[in-house]
Amino acid sequence: MDLKNIFVIVAPDYTEDNVRKILTDDGYIDNFIFGSKYGLEKRDEWKDIMAKCDEVWIFGKTYRTFGEAKWQHSWAKKQGYESWNMG
Repeated sequence: MDLKNIFVIVAPDYTEDNVRKILTDDGYIDNFIFGSKYGLEKRDEWKDIMAKCDEVWIFGKTYRTFGEAKWQHSWAKKQGYESWNMG
């Protein structure tokens, strides 16, 4: 089983700790990069990191916010990255 680099988008209805627990409880061992670490001032940085990831996983309802999670989700869709709504 190959490890994947997965960019994780966490909308406000989830917390990063909550998502980490879900991933751990479900037995995932991939390399997770949390988008919540990157704010507006680091937008170019997360775009570069997302481009290098194998998949994008979205937790929560990003359309209900104007935060960075919404922009990350929109960017992933616009770029055609393989993305999954996980919760």
